[in-house]
Amino acid sequence: MRILRNKVGFTIWVLAMLLGGLFLGSFTPAKAASPAPFQLTTDESPHWFPRTDGKTVVWTDVRNGDPYKSKIYALTIADWKEFLVADNSFEQKMPDIDDNIVVWEQGPTCDINDYGPIGPYTSGSIGCHRDIYGKNLVTGQEFEIAASNGQTDETDPAISGRWVVWVSRDVSGALWLKGRDISTMAPVVTLTALKDEAYKRPAIYGDRVIWSELTNHVNLDADWRLETLQIGPNAVTTLDTGHGDNFILSFDIHGDLVTYASLSDVGWVLKILNLHTSNRQVIVGAKDTPSYPYEPTTDGRYVIFEDFLHFYAHVGTINLRAYDTQTGSYFAIQDDAGAHAYASLRNGYLVWNNLVGANTSVFGAPLEGFLPTAPQPQPTNSPDHYFFPETGHTLANGFKNFWDKNGGLAVFGYSQTEEFGELNPDTGKIYTAQYFERQRYEYHPENAGTPYEVLLGRLGVTDAIRRNLLSTPDFQPATSSGAANCFYFPETQHQACGDFLEYWRSHGLDLGEAGNSYRESLALFGYPISEAYTDPQTGFLTQYFERARLEYHPENKGILYAVLLGLLGDLELQDRGWVAGT
Repeated sequence: MRILRNKVGFTIWVLAMLLGGLFLGSFTPAKAASPAPFQLTTDESPHWFPRTDGKTVVWTDVRNGDPYKSKIYALTIADWKEFLVADNSFEQKMPDIDDNIVVWEQGPTCDINDYGPIGPYTSGSIGCHRDIYGKNLVTGQEFEIAASNGQTDETDPAISGRWVVWVSRDVSGALWLKGRDISTMAPVVTLTALKDEAYKRPAIYGDRVIWSELTNHVNLDADWRLETLQIGPNAVTTLDTGHGDNFILSFDIHGDLVTYASLSDVGWVLKILNLHTSNRQVIVGAKDTPSYPYEPTTDGRYVIFEDFLHFYAHVGTINLRAYDTQTGSYFAIQDDAGAHAYASLRNGYLVWNNLVGANTSVFGAPLEGFLPTAPQPQPTNSPDHYFFPETGHTLANGFKNFWDKNGGLAVFGYSQTEEFGELNPDTGKIYTAQYFERQRYEYHPENAGTPYEVLLGRLGVTDAIRRNLLSTPDFQPATSSGAANCFYFPETQHQACGDFLEYWRSHGLDLGEAGNSYRESLALFGYPISEAYTDPQTGFLTQYFERARLEYHPENKGILYAVLLGLLGDLELQDRGWVAGT
């Protein structure tokens, strides 16, 4: 049979697992206020399984009220125009889209309802004879990709570039993974015979296909395999195997990056796998990230996933969260009491279903609007926070107290992000972080009640590495000049002199010591990692410290700001591409 992709049945199963005490941990990335997404569908009817190519959004639509008579609708993002993709008497569903080509399955009304409650598993053919169709939205041409001819059932199409792939079943129950090059419309090719039951539609990027197969799936219990092949005369490769409820296996691919969520013997996990390097990493579900992920989607850098973490405490709640593979950062997409599911991310645009209420709606927004750097609306006034209209970000609670006590705007600058979860590469743990123009704050709950509850990032070292400065002469160990206005630091074999030394000594973190002590200055700036030198990029006399870059501005001589701190927080955010235009 065709295994049902059903959120109602899955929700019932999750609730049963929750009541059975499966969920033992929790991971709550720092909560960021999300921008209001766009509700793309507003008519009073269910809309399912949205997909996008960044220009157009497509979905399965049952606005006629009959889930057995669904149609494919679309909306162009540029002008917000909605339209029916194909108008015929057949049931249409499971669309996908790439570069203005929509593909879907269609056929006579089938005895399987993908949107109804889950039923028991059976074996053998289910009596459906569906075809795969496509349409070029630019030319308006509709074309047949695969015909069942009353002998097979062609289902679950996915498209990338010139290739469309899908699952085919004959009357005996035999399964194949098939494909067709729609640029030439060469005959359909059988990519491989499937040994076991297919679950979920295949995923494809270019000519690389991944899919899942299940064995022993009776009573919602299954052994699973995640498989891949490159279209052509290439063998099937097993990427991973496991055991668990067969709903907890979902996956996506973009470029060399495969992401997949499963229920393993250690709980719910979300992994990424680089097909080029074979490096595999658990990004959610490890000790420091015990979340409950499902249905990931990726654009090759960001992984968006459903999180059932709060499903038990707030029954029906499904959050959407994001992970940045380049920076090890976690941030919220939708973190409210809704049920947000079936996300699709392509070319910078994210779409998903909101399952709350009688009508299942499609929502969407550019992904950049959810990055921690995205400006946020001003919250309700509170003594516990500052809102900076200059950057559209809020500084609150412990970070606000730290900012106030240790130099404020002059030392750290404005907040440039909301709070979010970020991997500390030195400890391998996830901490709540927030970036400022000149620094990065990191909250350490294990140090609560001490001066080290908030720690600063080593952004001076990071910037020196980014600019390939550590091997240059001014960053090599030096000897003390012995000058009266200099102080030599044997720990790093560098000295600070004159205005830079005076600035270093006159500023520091508040550790409760009299004046600005050596220890307090060290806590703020760290040791020097270079000598003072003229930076060829800026023309200013510059010196790097572990946590800062000091710049001497002679035009400000005689006033408070002759020595300025470099905007290392801004540079870090620009380097990771979190600032518009970078």
